Amino acid sequence: MLRFKKDQRKELVTQGIVAGLVEVAYIVLVALFFLFTQIILPANSGGLVIFGMIALLILLVFSVALSGAIVFGHSLHYLWQKKYQEAMTVFFATMLTMLASFLVVVAIAVIFSFVK
Repeated sequence: MLRFKKDQRKELVTQGIVAGLVEVAYIVLVALFFLFTQIILPANSGGLVIFGMIALLILLVFSVALSGAIVFGHSLHYLWQKKYQEAMTVFFATMLTMLASFLVVVAIAVIFSFVK
Protein backbone atom coordinates (compact mmCIF):
# COMPACT_ATOMS: atom_id res chain seq x y z
CA MET A 1 0.00 0.00 0.00
CA LEU A 2 1.24 3.48 -0.81
CA ARG A 3 2.32 5.37 2.28
CA PHE A 4 2.19 8.97 1.12
CA LYS A 5 0.78 12.00 2.74
CA LYS A 6 -2.41 13.12 1.04
CA ASP A 7 -0.81 16.28 -0.38
CA GLN A 8 2.19 14.35 -1.68
CA ARG A 9 0.01 11.76 -3.42
CA LYS A 10 -2.10 14.51 -4.96
CA GLU A 11 1.03 16.25 -6.29
CA LEU A 12 2.39 13.01 -7.76
CA VAL A 13 -0.91 12.15 -9.45
CA THR A 14 -1.14 15.72 -10.78
CA GLN A 15 2.34 15.38 -12.28
CA GLY A 16 1.27 12.18 -13.99
CA ILE A 17 -1.97 13.64 -15.29
CA VAL A 18 -0.19 16.71 -16.66
CA ALA A 19 2.41 14.51 -18.37
CA GLY A 20 -0.36 12.36 -19.88
CA LEU A 21 -2.26 15.39 -21.16
CA VAL A 22 0.92 16.94 -22.60
CA GLU A 23 1.63 13.67 -24.42
CA VAL A 24 -1.92 13.54 -25.79
CA ALA A 25 -1.62 17.16 -26.95
CA TYR A 26 1.64 16.29 -28.70
CA ILE A 27 -0.03 13.31 -30.39
CA VAL A 28 -2.80 15.61 -31.63
CA LEU A 29 -0.18 17.99 -33.06
CA VAL A 30 1.56 15.12 -34.86
CA ALA A 31 -1.77 13.94 -36.29
CA LEU A 32 -2.48 17.47 -37.54
CA PHE A 33 1.00 17.55 -39.09
CA PHE A 34 0.21 14.30 -40.92
CA LEU A 35 -3.00 15.83 -42.29
CA PHE A 36 -1.09 18.92 -43.39
CA THR A 37 1.59 16.90 -45.17
CA GLN A 38 -1.05 14.92 -47.05
CA ILE A 39 -2.35 18.19 -48.42
CA ILE A 40 1.01 19.61 -49.53
CA LEU A 41 2.63 16.27 -50.50
CA PRO A 42 -0.08 14.05 -51.97
CA ALA A 43 0.75 10.41 -52.70
CA ASN A 44 0.71 10.99 -56.47
CA SER A 45 3.19 13.89 -56.36
CA GLY A 46 5.99 11.90 -57.98
CA GLY A 47 9.49 12.67 -56.76
CA LEU A 48 8.26 14.76 -53.86
CA VAL A 49 7.20 11.59 -52.02
CA ILE A 50 10.77 11.12 -50.83
CA PHE A 51 10.56 14.39 -48.90
CA GLY A 52 7.43 13.17 -47.17
CA MET A 53 9.17 9.95 -46.18
CA ILE A 54 12.20 11.83 -44.88
CA ALA A 55 10.00 14.19 -42.88
CA LEU A 56 8.07 11.23 -41.47
CA LEU A 57 11.23 9.44 -40.33
CA ILE A 58 12.71 12.57 -38.79
CA LEU A 59 9.45 13.18 -36.98
CA LEU A 60 9.42 9.56 -35.79
CA VAL A 61 12.87 9.83 -34.21
CA PHE A 62 12.06 13.21 -32.68
CA SER A 63 8.73 11.92 -31.37
CA VAL A 64 10.27 8.89 -29.71
CA ALA A 65 12.75 11.08 -27.86
CA LEU A 66 10.21 13.71 -26.87
CA SER A 67 7.51 11.22 -25.89
CA GLY A 68 10.02 9.26 -23.83
CA ALA A 69 10.99 12.40 -21.96
CA ILE A 70 7.36 13.36 -21.37
CA VAL A 71 6.14 9.93 -20.28
CA PHE A 72 9.18 8.71 -18.37
CA GLY A 73 10.81 11.98 -17.26
CA HIS A 74 9.30 12.42 -13.80
CA SER A 75 9.35 8.69 -13.13
CA LEU A 76 13.05 8.38 -13.99
CA HIS A 77 13.80 11.40 -11.82
CA TYR A 78 12.16 9.68 -8.86
CA LEU A 79 13.85 6.37 -9.67
CA TRP A 80 17.29 7.99 -9.63
CA GLN A 81 16.45 9.36 -6.20
CA LYS A 82 15.46 5.81 -5.16
CA LYS A 83 11.86 6.93 -4.60
CA TYR A 84 10.29 3.88 -6.20
CA GLN A 85 6.71 4.38 -5.00
CA GLU A 86 6.68 7.96 -6.22
CA ALA A 87 8.05 6.86 -9.61
CA MET A 88 5.36 4.21 -10.01
CA THR A 89 2.60 6.59 -8.91
CA VAL A 90 3.58 9.21 -11.49
CA PHE A 91 4.04 6.60 -14.21
CA PHE A 92 0.67 4.93 -13.62
CA ALA A 93 -1.10 8.28 -13.42
CA THR A 94 0.44 9.17 -16.79
CA MET A 95 -0.56 5.85 -18.34
CA LEU A 96 -4.12 6.00 -16.94
CA THR A 97 -4.53 9.55 -18.28
CA MET A 98 -3.43 8.42 -21.73
CA LEU A 99 -5.69 5.35 -21.54
CA ALA A 100 -8.66 7.52 -20.56
CA SER A 101 -7.88 9.88 -23.45
CA PHE A 102 -7.69 6.93 -25.84
CA LEU A 103 -11.07 5.62 -24.65
CA VAL A 104 -12.63 9.06 -25.09
CA VAL A 105 -11.28 9.30 -28.65
CA VAL A 106 -12.56 5.80 -29.49
CA ALA A 107 -15.96 6.60 -27.97
CA ILE A 108 -16.21 9.79 -30.01
CA ALA A 109 -15.20 7.91 -33.18
CA VAL A 110 -17.85 5.26 -32.53
CA ILE A 111 -20.52 7.86 -31.88
CA PHE A 112 -19.66 9.73 -35.08
CA SER A 113 -19.61 6.51 -37.08
CA PHE A 114 -23.24 5.88 -36.10
CA VAL A 115 -24.30 9.46 -36.84
CA LYS A 116 -23.49 9.12 -40.54
